[in-house]
Amino acid sequence: MSDPLADAARDRLLMLLLEPPSAVRPAALRELLPSLSEPFATATDRLAEMSVAEVEADYHRLLGPTGAVPFCESDLGANAFAKGRLISDVSGFYKAFRYPETAEVLDSPDHIAVELGFAAYLAIKQVYAEFLGEPEHVATAIEAREAFGRDHLDPFAGRLASRLAEVAPEDSYYAGVAALLAARAVHAG
Repeated sequence: MSDPLADAARDRLLMLLLEPPSAVRPAALRELLPSLSEPFATATDRLAEMSVAEVEADYHRLLGPTGAVPFCESDLGANAFAKGRLISDVSGFYKAFRYPETAEVLDSPDHIAVELGFAAYLAIKQVYAEFLGEPEHVATAIEAREAFGRDHLDPFAGRLASRLAEVAPEDSYYAGVAALLAARAVHAG
């Protein structure tokens, strides 16, 4: 498995990029820059320069509730029963690790930004357990990161990256986000 601190920074970055645009996002992105490896650092520097107004219209057109790209894992072709099971499973991960509800603006636990935030949270839990010298907690965090990635985040992020790349204008903010999601798949694999 890769460096958990680098993974946490990368997933936090992607979480911020996929949340609804806000005035605080550019500063939060710049704070992450020293922790990011390539290609994430260069792209983040460029994306942080884009204004909220530049991003907001595309967000709603592409990722908003009526957008062209589903921002929730359960919206990718699952029937009602499968959606309920999926949301229950994702919520079970959050509850098991006491993941705080941090994204009030996001109305679903399977929103891509919430899932990315959880992946970053698990990576930090792993690092903290390593710092405390608790190998059983390290193993639990690693196992959860692998299971959550395999069962939820990795396939979802891959499909989202492909779909965003298809519909986002070539030089747009979300084309850049799609490229970073695709790069995440390479780094996470």
